Amino acid sequence: MPQLDPIDVAHLRLCLPSLVAHGARLEAQLASAVTGQRIVPRELEDLQEAVERLHTAFGGDVVFNASIELEDELVPWARAAVELQRADEMAYIERTRNNILNVELLAQLERKLAPFDRIMSQPWYRLGKRQRLPSIADFLTLRQIVQQDLMPRMQPEQFEEKFQILCSSSSILADLRSYRQQCDMRGSALGVVFLDIDRFKQYNEVHGETHVDTLILPQFFNTLERTVFGHGRAYRHGGDECVLLLPNAPDIVARAIISQVRSALAAAQYPHGIANPTVSIGYIVADQECGLTDRELLDWAARAKAYVKQEGRNAVATYRGALPTDTPPTMVEDLFIPRELRVVPRREAVS
Repeated sequence: MPQLDPIDVAHLRLCLPSLVAHGARLEAQLASAVTGQRIVPRELEDLQEAVERLHTAFGGDVVFNASIELEDELVPWARAAVELQRADEMAYIERTRNNILNVELLAQLERKLAPFDRIMSQPWYRLGKRQRLPSIADFLTLRQIVQQDLMPRMQPEQFEEKFQILCSSSSILADLRSYRQQCDMRGSALGVVFLDIDRFKQYNEVHGETHVDTLILPQFFNTLERTVFGHGRAYRHGGDECVLLLPNAPDIVARAIISQVRSALAAAQYPHGIANPTVSIGYIVADQECGLTDRELLDWAARAKAYVKQEGRNAVATYRGALPTDTPPTMVEDLFIPRELRVVPRREAVS
């Protein structure tokens, strides 16, 4: 049984209301779906029992300054409470930071996450499993969920203004949230990918920005969008950076799609003998046990991409630890994609 020090115990007590709120919200959704009848499935009873046992383990109504030993079977529930509360705190910070200009106030906001980061660095947390929390999809049909407006809906694609091929970066976070909730409901994973054109400044210097904007980037973006189509969405995140959101993509699927992207980009044809751009790619997969916020997923995918740039470019990296902070990014090999399954530019497919 892991031992928790008084600081962690005190903070975990403050995280329990997040579990209570999750159960209450789910119970209300079920009551609405069955015309007001109060139904408490076994999964909700298990959650309520876990909250009571955690409350007792943390001292009940008496706040005490002492270490405790936490039962092994309660560790996953404690992890879930931490992650729910941290997500709520992060959402508050995101809403608030847009109204603040002062650097010191922003730093104070960020420090609100320090207690969570401390807990998440503890061995009992890093080595433990997260309890899968019950979802409305465990009890209702998909049709009923949609009719009750309980399923987050993807907004129509909003294209970036300049090239109007990839989606706008302004919709990344909203789409990531919707995709992630939909994947959670289905018990599947979401792949978050950061992609960067290698030595992009050299293309501008050699060919000029006008030719890059007319001869290189449109073909590059078209090839990228065509390859990702049907697997998720591709977003332009700046001059030479793109983000891919890949729903229902555990690691092996994310790797396969990334391999197809690299294959298609390498096969694309550019005019005047322009060399095909290579790309550096970092990605991370978020399943139901992932305790990272949406913005953190983007940040860690970007860090994996930066690692590839640092190590020589034109490669792919991801994380193999339970948390990205456990281990540095590691390079991964492309999966072999048979030629007949490769997505290639339309002109090649005709020839």
